[in-house]
Amino acid sequence: MLTYIKKYTGLVLITLAVFSQMTACNKIPEVEELNIAPPEGITIADVITNDPEYSLLKLAASKAGLMPLLSNPSATLTLLAPNNTGFSYAGISEAVINALPAEQLGAILSYHIIAQKLPLASIPTTFPNTEMPTLLQLPGAPAIVKMNIFLQRGTPTFANNIPFNDVPEVVAVNGIIHQMLTIVMPPSQVMLQALASDPDLTYLVAAITRADLGLPEGSKFSQLLANPVTNFTLFAPVNDAFRAIFPLLGLPSTDISMIQYIPVNSLIGILSYHLHVLDALPPSNITFSRAFSDNLPRTPTPINTFLKLVNYPNPTPPLVIDGSRGVKGYVNPTYTHILKADFNTVNGVYHKIDGILLPFMP
Repeated sequence: MLTYIKKYTGLVLITLAVFSQMTACNKIPEVEELNIAPPEGITIADVITNDPEYSLLKLAASKAGLMPLLSNPSATLTLLAPNNTGFSYAGISEAVINALPAEQLGAILSYHIIAQKLPLASIPTTFPNTEMPTLLQLPGAPAIVKMNIFLQRGTPTFANNIPFNDVPEVVAVNGIIHQMLTIVMPPSQVMLQALASDPDLTYLVAAITRADLGLPEGSKFSQLLANPVTNFTLFAPVNDAFRAIFPLLGLPSTDISMIQYIPVNSLIGILSYHLHVLDALPPSNITFSRAFSDNLPRTPTPINTFLKLVNYPNPTPPLVIDGSRGVKGYVNPTYTHILKADFNTVNGVYHKIDGILLPFMP
């Protein structure tokens, strides 16, 4: 059995560390604002008012009370702007906008506004996706803590998993407009809620529940995955992935009840190995990472996991990710396939995979 876990640190320290990162500065160091001369006096509001392609966006922004901000020539903004076709792709018509509460429209559109000028050339091409704070407040958090959107420049460029349209950016006196294929919906659930409501992941949720038996209060996986200020990429094994590994563990059946016979420390290690972080250094120094499928490397690339923190001081093998093939654990003979990608949540994104990732032999 997998019994290699030596140390597990408290999540309270992790929470404090990530909270300080989120509130320290509203600008992301990897993003460089470029100076582009705008047309004299033309604001973002002027652009969407004068372009009939944006009539639904103007209607929604007006009802949400955002037009004064978009009209302010002293503002510094980037607007991710779905046109009328983009609204229709999301099933939002003029009648829907008229029926929706202003508060709900404001939340959706605030998730499309970044308080920096971000020309296309300034958006990084690096892995993982670059996170940028939007104007949408993180529910239940202080006003300074905003919900992030995740950008990746390429062909096409993406915000989360929604592509930019292949049209030139529009430069206004108070910012930049990038046209989106459709609306980028803000997530409404933390990861634990999303996993618990997914019928493909009942075995994974049962494994989380059992692993938590070996962890102290404040340091449980369920608390980590319910914490809105964390930010992980989870490779989530579907139910059949657990069923396939049970015989290798000497279990007599593939029923979900067999999870109770897997040693708790083994489950702690297995689950930690499925959580991707950019880096993790003891006792609680984590560089978080949210990687959408469009951003995954297309050649075999080692990536760190939460096990690097849990398994300290032992050397911890990385995962190997290849967006065209899947993800591979250190001792897995083949890649597990990503069955369905980009389940976005408040505190991370998960991708469903068809196998269990193993750092060491069971």
